[in-house]
Amino acid sequence: QIDFVALKVENATPQISIFDLAGRPVVKLATPTVQGATYAFIWSGRDVAGNLVAPGSYLLRIDLRTNAGEDTILRPIAVAY
Repeated sequence: QIDFVALKVENATPQISIFDLAGRPVVKLATPTVQGATYAFIWSGRDVAGNLVAPGSYLLRIDLRTNAGEDTILRPIAVAY
């Protein structure tokens, strides 16, 4: 589960993209559960083809996609089984 809080943001439609360390896209997550200012995304650890990704490090990009413009953040994420 990937959770984050977005304060003072209106009309946001956040999307999460996960990339491997070479910058290749792995999967996009676009339907969060929202509770107040907290957004929660569920990732099963599978790529866009439905295959489990290899354990290791990946890049997580959060794009808030607000009306005022694009606010993005990039963070590392680790996958372990």
